[in-house]
Amino acid sequence: VFLEAFGTRLGGALPSALGALTALHTLNVQGNNHQGRLPTELGHLTGLSKLYLNSNSLHGPIPTELGRLSQLDVAHLQQNDLSGRIPGALG
Repeated sequence: VFLEAFGTRLGGALPSALGALTALHTLNVQGNNHQGRLPTELGHLTGLSKLYLNSNSLHGPIPTELGRLSQLDVAHLQQNDLSGRIPGALG
């Protein structure tokens, strides 16, 4: 299962409800106008293998909860204003 909404000019904060979509394997919201912090609930997506959050206006620390994403093969977080250490599964 995948959710792709890239380059659609969507904006605002990423909803914490994304964490309830536990069947997701790919989350792609790159190239939009998303702002705010990454929701810690993304750490519930333990089956996620591809995460594309690049080219938005996200800021703040990378949640340590993303370290739970042990199936993650691809993580694009660049072109945001994220800070802090990269959690284990992402590094």
